[in-house]
Amino acid sequence: MRQARLRGEGHHFVHCISRIVQRQFLIKDAEKEKLRDLMLNQAGFAGLNVVTLAILDNHFHILIEVPDPDEVPELTVDDLFSRLPFIYSEAKIRELKKLFDETAARGDQDGIDRLLAGFAKRMHDTSFFMKEVKQRKHQNKGI
Repeated sequence: MRQARLRGEGHHFVHCISRIVQRQFLIKDAEKEKLRDLMLNQAGFAGLNVVTLAILDNHFHILIEVPDPDEVPELTVDDLFSRLPFIYSEAKIRELKKLFDETAARGDQDGIDRLLAGFAKRMHDTSFFMKEVKQRKHQNKGI
C-alpha cells in the first residue's frame, strides 16, 4: 500500500523512487539516457534542482532540491516562456504565444492570470514533477 505523501516546508529536499511494474528489467542504456534528459528538462521547467539521480534497469531514484515557496518570485509571462523550451516543441510554444497574445490584445488580464496560474501550479512541486515525468515517459513509448 502506498504511504501518504509528506510535503516539505520551506527549502527542502525530496527523494523519489519509481519502480517498473513487477520489477521487470526494462530500462536499457538508450532509455536511461532519454529518461535522464526528460527528468532534467522537466526539473528545469518546474524550477527544481536535481541533486543526483540513479537509473537502474527496473527503477530509478532522484533527489530533488525544492526552493522555499516564499522566496520564489511570482511567475511572469516572460519567465514562463523562458521555461517552456524545456518541455515543449517550438510549434507548441508558438501556439501558446498566440494564445497569450490574443488574450492580452483583448485586454483580458484575468485571462492572462488564469493561464499563468495553470502553469504556476506545476512549478516547484515534486508530485507534479513525478506525474509529468511518468506521463511523458509513457507518451514517448516507454522511453
